[in-house]
Amino acid sequence: MNEQKQKKTFLLDEREQRLTAGIATIFLFLTQIGLAGMIFYRRYGLHQSNEQIADMNYLLAFSLIGFVAVRLLLSAGLPNLSLKTTLWIYFGFILSLGIILTIWFGFPEPSKWSTTLLPVALFPAIILGLYHVLSAVGKKLLERELKE
Repeated sequence: MNEQKQKKTFLLDEREQRLTAGIATIFLFLTQIGLAGMIFYRRYGLHQSNEQIADMNYLLAFSLIGFVAVRLLLSAGLPNLSLKTTLWIYFGFILSLGIILTIWFGFPEPSKWSTTLLPVALFPAIILGLYHVLSAVGKKLLERELKE
């Protein structure tokens, strides 16, 4: 009897796996929100420089990107966007960033395009490109697993 009880503690059915994954996700997001709150407090409340909080920024970015990448790749838990939808989101992202940064910093000089215009176009392309590739690979892995 004791042996059966031990095996049960290590074998989770689908409902238990979903429940533990949901609880783990909630705690991960709470941790990320807390870390982001500490970053904002140290940056704007204590007026610390970016160099003093760079390690926390990297940790938060690694955590968020890692979580999204794993969800896309291993569980196909996020939507697989079509190329057309991805392009619309990309152009919306560029337009939004361009308008916000132009209002904030003024219109950039054409000679400084590599430090002003290129990041506005490149950053959303990298993020959405990675999202699109990881979601497609995750979907194929899930379909292959379901066939077996």
